[in-house]
Amino acid sequence: MAVGSASYLELLLASDTDVADFDEPLTQARAKGAPADQLAELERERALALRVREILIGHRRHQAELQLLNDTAHDLAALHDLDAVLQAISDRARRLLDCDLAYISLSDRDRGDSYIKAASGNISGLLRALRLPSGAGVGGMVARTGAPYSVLSYHEDKSIIHTAEIDRTVRAEKMVSLLGVPVVLGRHVIGVLLAAHREQRTFSGRDVNALSMLAAHAAVAIDNSRLLGEARAAADELRVANATTRSHAEDLERSAAVHERLTRLVLDGKGVEDVVQAAANSVAAGAWCW
Repeated sequence: MAVGSASYLELLLASDTDVADFDEPLTQARAKGAPADQLAELERERALALRVREILIGHRRHQAELQLLNDTAHDLAALHDLDAVLQAISDRARRLLDCDLAYISLSDRDRGDSYIKAASGNISGLLRALRLPSGAGVGGMVARTGAPYSVLSYHEDKSIIHTAEIDRTVRAEKMVSLLGVPVVLGRHVIGVLLAAHREQRTFSGRDVNALSMLAAHAAVAIDNSRLLGEARAAADELRVANATTRSHAEDLERSAAVHERLTRLVLDGKGVEDVVQAAANSVAAGAWCW
């Protein structure tokens, strides 16, 4: 009916409506004794309005996610320190998924385990000090399979490998539901980006996609840091090589100058004593290179 349509349209246009508000037009119509066909029409309009509401909410959320990802890419471009970049990614992951905690673990090839590199929302000192054995926990599952993985209740999930240290840290952080996605560089999983809720909540496909996009940013930042480190090391080696070459060239120039001076003495008819004395003076002055 027109009245119901107008009411539901107003509810859709309002920004602060709750799901329960969509029951009001139908409740009022029943209270007024509206006929069955009118009530059925209102039921249909209510169901349609709720579907439209979900679509609008999803659209707004998607726009917010795209804006946040765009802002993240822009902000990361201005950061050059790897720790700062990974911390920014953890902060954005927490905001993007509206979760309680987000953190990044990186693989340690020398030790064969992984460690927490950055975290946002942590409430205990245990998380940043945690070393993760290969394959253990949600992060280990993701690193082993190279695929996203989530748990609704960490302590009840039997598919992951539990350790006393990881379980103690999970309890200290009050983590319940977790999602992890791989940080992939080339063909290798070099780390895991994780998000956690402190109550049971499911992670949607949109959550997985959003966290994976941030993990891709992390991989790029880590690779850029590696390349920058290699470039700096090469530059340092080049500076040392240039300094050595310059020193050798200066030595050769000094040697040539002394040789020319001694040759001139000989050509001028000077005796051996004069030549020896000139050579001795050059050595004393540091102008001779042996």
